[in-house]
Amino acid sequence: MQNRGYIHSEHLDTTRKIARHVLGDEHVAACEVPVSLSRTKLASAPKTGRATRWFDGELEIEQYCAARGCRVVHLESLSLRDQVRLFNAHDVFIGIKGAAFHTALFRIRRKRAIYLYLCSAKRARSAKNYDLQDALTGAAS
Repeated sequence: MQNRGYIHSEHLDTTRKIARHVLGDEHVAACEVPVSLSRTKLASAPKTGRATRWFDGELEIEQYCAARGCRVVHLESLSLRDQVRLFNAHDVFIGIKGAAFHTALFRIRRKRAIYLYLCSAKRARSAKNYDLQDALTGAAS
C-alpha cells in the first residue's frame, strides 16, 4: 500500500485514450479565460448524504475570481464530455485541492496547464498524489 497514490504513465495513457474517445473528431477551441473550480453548490455527497467539506472563505474566493474575469465552474453540474472539453479548452485552473482536479488527467492538449491549488498547510503536505499527477502531465502548480 506504500504507493497507493502513485500515478503511473499507463494511467495517463488510459485517461487520454478515454478523452480522445469522448471528444471524437470534435475540435475544442482554446480559451484564454482562467477557470475557477467551485464546490459551493455541493450540498451533500451523493448516496452518503454527508455534508461536503467546505473551507472557510470558499464562497468569497469564488466571488473574487468571478469579479476578475474567471469562468466559475461547478464540475458536478457538467457531463464527462463537458468536463473533458473544459480541461482541454483552458490552461489556468484555480480551486480548492480536491477530486475536481483529477479531471485534468483527461487533458490531451499539448500546451502546459497551470493549476493553482488552494489548501491548508496540513492538506498540502498530505496530498502527494497531486504532485505526482502534475509531474506526470507536465503541469505547473
